[in-house]
Amino acid sequence: MIPRRKRRQPMVTLTPVMDVVFLLIVFFILSSHFVQGDVDKITPAQALDIDVIEKPPPYNVSIDADGVVWLQGVETSGVQLAASLEGLIGEREDRRVKVSIDKDIPKQVYFPVIEAISKAGAMPIVTGEKPPK
Repeated sequence: MIPRRKRRQPMVTLTPVMDVVFLLIVFFILSSHFVQGDVDKITPAQALDIDVIEKPPPYNVSIDADGVVWLQGVETSGVQLAASLEGLIGEREDRRVKVSIDKDIPKQVYFPVIEAISKAGAMPIVTGEKPPK
């Protein structure tokens, strides 16, 4: 009888798998969109009779000095605002939206934005700051 050779177990290396995982992590980090809180180009309006908001609204709409509308840190148009906001809010209970408007923006620019927020079923809360004493 001929003696049988012992079979060697195949070695599986994890190096190629780790390379693929690393590349996927890098891809998702680079392709993700980081949400901005507020747009830096806004100079808030000032008034003496501003109330302090105890609990900040969960949604944010900003209009910068150039008249560009931002929803949750993403640039949007006034036409798309209502539909985008409806999709964000859905059936949630807290429907407040913080509206930050640059102090130099005329009423003709920001009023349609406030109307679009109201059409979406949200409650706009326009923000500003108290002037220094």
